[in-house]
Amino acid sequence: MVTIILSLFIGILSGCMDRTNEKVAFNNSIFSHMNKRWWLREESWKHVKFIPFTKYRPDAWHLFQSMMYVCIGLCAAFCAIEWTNLHFLISSTGIASVVTIGKVLSYDYILKRNATN
Repeated sequence: MVTIILSLFIGILSGCMDRTNEKVAFNNSIFSHMNKRWWLREESWKHVKFIPFTKYRPDAWHLFQSMMYVCIGLCAAFCAIEWTNLHFLISSTGIASVVTIGKVLSYDYILKRNATN
């Protein structure tokens, strides 16, 4: 059950990354009313500075990416704990489906701004 929830988060975070990655998708999203200097990746690289001694920019796109990687790692860990090898083949197909559903729902419906706004 935890892996299904994490898989859904992976899809949602991937949709958030897609919406904050480029101007066209950003302008048609719920993020369009927010500060472009932090939320839009095409602008944030000019304004957001690296964390000292790293190559990490703490802007929206990179934070969504980092959270997605954490969810992927946790999902893999819970898969290893919860299921045996036989169930892993079945569950990995289900996880891929949940990630795809989460991404489609978040990118096309949840994060998309209505045309009337």
